[in-house]
Amino acid sequence: MHAFSIINDPTGNQNNQPDYGETIVLTNAMRNAGNTDASDVNVILQSSDPYITLIDTTAFYAFIASGDTSTIINAYSFAIADNVPDQHEALFQLKAVSNETWISDFNIICFAPQLASGVLQIDDSNGNNNHRLDQGESVTINIAAINNGSSASSNTTATLACSSAWISVANPSISLGAISAGAQTIAGFNISVDPQAPTGEIIHFTFQVTAGAYEHTTEYYVPVGLIVEDFETGNFQAFPWAQFGMSPWSISQDSPYEGLYCSRSAKINHSQKSVMSINMYVPQDDSISFYAKVSSEESFDYLRF
Repeated sequence: MHAFSIINDPTGNQNNQPDYGETIVLTNAMRNAGNTDASDVNVILQSSDPYITLIDTTAFYAFIASGDTSTIINAYSFAIADNVPDQHEALFQLKAVSNETWISDFNIICFAPQLASGVLQIDDSNGNNNHRLDQGESVTINIAAINNGSSASSNTTATLACSSAWISVANPSISLGAISAGAQTIAGFNISVDPQAPTGEIIHFTFQVTAGAYEHTTEYYVPVGLIVEDFETGNFQAFPWAQFGMSPWSISQDSPYEGLYCSRSAKINHSQKSVMSINMYVPQDDSISFYAKVSSEESFDYLRF
């Protein structure tokens, strides 16, 4: 005996695919590949898969002639769990019992959402438009809720949590509706930054996208403002600079890029170094920029960063 099944989901989205949370109906065809006729054949659907609940499991074939195929429409039914992983391979077995017993194994690939999130983007077009969190600004934080799965997510909700006293989230929960397989929807959260928030303060955001039993959580770390060293204090006290080498750097008023002050390396001889350094904790990718002027012996003296 050989079995051939056709999937139907009349009470689901009717796409003839085994999606999460659906009740699937199988139309089953049994082919008698033997040399003798088969009669009074009971064919039983079996599965021990944890994401499958069997409902209708037995089909009766009164007679199948040798070489013929007999089909029973809507022979079996089973339910797929509403938390089945996307692309889960559910294993089944058909056991045909007559004068002999035949076993036929087959599998069904289940479809479900697979949620993810995109890059956090800051829209401060009503502020200074530098795409950062700055003191006193009201901005929109946009994060893409992504469905990398094979089935649409229904009743999708995005939430943004922040425990910082310097941040206020006006709309922490947003209903996104359904997100099609392979698609994404932008969740926009309205954020206010306290005018007294310290420059360089790291704000911790927790973004969660949920659709029924499916969820995904991402942590984001965003600094407030720009950390700027302009040496306008006239010394190295604004940040914990460390000095190394033969002679230390100094504060100078000679040709600053802006303001009154800049830092300048020591006057050193051959094979000597003048080094200043600082250690800072950076919780996520960012950038560093600086202005520099070099006056030294070409091919021998170097400014290294």
